[in-house]
Amino acid sequence: MQTEMHIEVLGTKWLIENILRDSGLIVITFLSAKMTRKDCVFITTFSWEPLIEVAKVFAGIFVTMIPLLAILKAGEMGGIWVHYFPRKQ
Repeated sequence: MQTEMHIEVLGTKWLIENILRDSGLIVITFLSAKMTRKDCVFITTFSWEPLIEVAKVFAGIFVTMIPLLAILKAGEMGGIWVHYFPRKQ
């Protein structure tokens, strides 16, 4: 059951239960990284490179989506559309 308790930040409601859940996951992640033996990490040849590569791809996708979404939001006859396809008088 969800509570109605929330914190409002810049017009966005942050439910207390979501903040607690996410904070707990972050704490568990840092504890896991701190407590894992270094030889276990070395034996499994763990590397952050694949994760960093995926993060770069997603960042590129989202950055390239921004202008497209702005164009679509401007509407069929607004924004950049008028520049390339002027109305016939």
